Amino acid sequence: MNIENPTIKGTDGDDTITTHPSFAQIKASRVSASGRGIHLYDSDFKYNHFITIEINTSELRRGLNRDWHRERDHIVELAMTESQWATFVSSLNVGSGVPCTLQNLNGKPVPGLPAPKKQNEQFDYEMLDLLKETLEDMKTLRQQIEESSLSKSKKAEINQTADKITRELEKNLPYVAKSFGQHMENMFEKAKQEIHGYIGSTLQRIGIRSAQEQKPFQIDHE
Repeated sequence: MNIENPTIKGTDGDDTITTHPSFAQIKASRVSASGRGIHLYDSDFKYNHFITIEINTSELRRGLNRDWHRERDHIVELAMTESQWATFVSSLNVGSGVPCTLQNLNGKPVPGLPAPKKQNEQFDYEMLDLLKETLEDMKTLRQQIEESSLSKSKKAEINQTADKITRELEKNLPYVAKSFGQHMENMFEKAKQEIHGYIGSTLQRIGIRSAQEQKPFQIDHE
């Protein structure tokens, strides 16, 4: 291999070492978190299995009449869900990029992500916030009614209806929000199980088929 203007050229025993600022190595790995699991960016799941991509600087070594490459300094390591990885490798020139999770940058670990807020908790918060705003609007409405030129009997009739609406909102809406949130959480957990089960069975099926056909491991895009 011919290299113009190498930055450093030296020897290590019988090996000749050539380095250059542009030399780098990249590798992808399927990783198991040994049951503890981690949270990844833009995902509500906790993953025991995921993909990592690592980039390091590199040096070219020449010895025993052959070339090989050796990693030097660590540059970056990131993690992706299998779904993010599949999107990344199959969506060239599409969109603004795929979310990923930095794990190490320039040799320094990056703090891990906390558990994402549960979707039902987020829904409860937003619903209760909406209820608070609605009750404030009802108070404003009552004040406007009192300041209007309506007769006392008409004001009392409208205020009675407004009070009934307020009681119904305060009594029933939080319960409805809680019930809906629990329902959504149950559906979400079932969806996670279905997705993980499908991924596992698909990978197993592809691996068995590749072994039977004695062909390189590959995924068919159906």
